[in-house]
Amino acid sequence: FKPYAAAWLPPLVAWSGLGSLVAFAAGSAVFWGPAVLAWGIGPITSSVFLALQVHATSYYSLGYVLESLAGRSLPPEIFDRFRLLAGITVALLTAPFVRSGRAVILAGTLIYVLTLFSGYWATFSYLAAVTPVICWHLDEWLDLGERRVRLPGDPIGRLTVAVDARWPVRVGRAGIGRPFAAQRPVG
Repeated sequence: FKPYAAAWLPPLVAWSGLGSLVAFAAGSAVFWGPAVLAWGIGPITSSVFLALQVHATSYYSLGYVLESLAGRSLPPEIFDRFRLLAGITVALLTAPFVRSGRAVILAGTLIYVLTLFSGYWATFSYLAAVTPVICWHLDEWLDLGERRVRLPGDPIGRLTVAVDARWPVRVGRAGIGRPFAAQRPVG
């Protein structure tokens, strides 16, 4: 459970309300609680700050671009502050437009990418966190879900139908769209 997952929290709260904040707090307690109990909050916080300072040169980031243009080193602290300010600004600017599950994913991805890549150091592997999520939903966003290649026994389709049966999809402003099985008429 990476702290960077918090990038999706502001759009999730904007879309679904404070209940998602409670769920996030509970999830954080479950995943981080044992570490906090074992080592305390100080060493964990210190580790996060030390991880930011370990990189001697900028790489794959706004810091790298600006240092290349300037022809000299720039203070990493400037970029680390800027990336947090940029992430908070984008979270506030996107909040009024988050009205669907799709918007939660897109706004969270925008916050994530901007916050990580506008700092002093980043890596292309940070995209590995968002690529599966985007690809998972791309078929549905393009309304290609029914034409998706199906594996024998269609485990994804069975899982989707089971989840939709257990937690029916709500349609409208508070919902995420049409149920998987009802997206296209069969026949």
